[in-house]
Amino acid sequence: ITQSDAGNVPAMNNVGSILAKMMMYEHAEAYYRACTDLGVANQKILPNLAHVRSRLALLRLAQARFHEAEDYARSSLLIGGEDETAWVCLFQAMSCTCRGSEALPLAKGVLAAHPGWLDLASLVLHLVFETNSDLLVPDLVQKLAALLDVEHDPKFARICNDFLRFKGMRERAMEHSKTYQDESPAAALAVAGGLFD
Repeated sequence: ITQSDAGNVPAMNNVGSILAKMMMYEHAEAYYRACTDLGVANQKILPNLAHVRSRLALLRLAQARFHEAEDYARSSLLIGGEDETAWVCLFQAMSCTCRGSEALPLAKGVLAAHPGWLDLASLVLHLVFETNSDLLVPDLVQKLAALLDVEHDPKFARICNDFLRFKGMRERAMEHSKTYQDESPAAALAVAGGLFD
């Protein structure tokens, strides 16, 4: 249909959706962009375009093409509004280009508006330790910890305990480690390794 009628927006949108499901994001983006070039930016096409751009941001991040990842993430957010993947890619790309200190307060603000976003919560914690920031006190770290399922981010248990130990709160770190014993043996072993000094 699109070959015989290049202006058929519903058909182009459908082809874009099929390509996106096949993870052919560059091609999907081309079809969605063609729809918007025709002046059609309806409630279906813009979210679809935002979605593939957030996936392209994720792909560029995995390829260590950090500036491209940031551009795709910003573009996705600009046209699609709130998308956790795009936000995570944006802040991760900033971190990978030595702007973790700039990313952290922005990430904290987004997380405050979306406290259930687990990937973002995990990234905020990683940014805290990466930047050696004191922006988050131990109580707030533990508040974020409550949001995260230990299995969601296996490294988190060790990181949180390292933070508590760094602050000289070894007893609290020990108590914190016990909470993982039943939930995740792997996390409990990681924490035990961290406490063995």
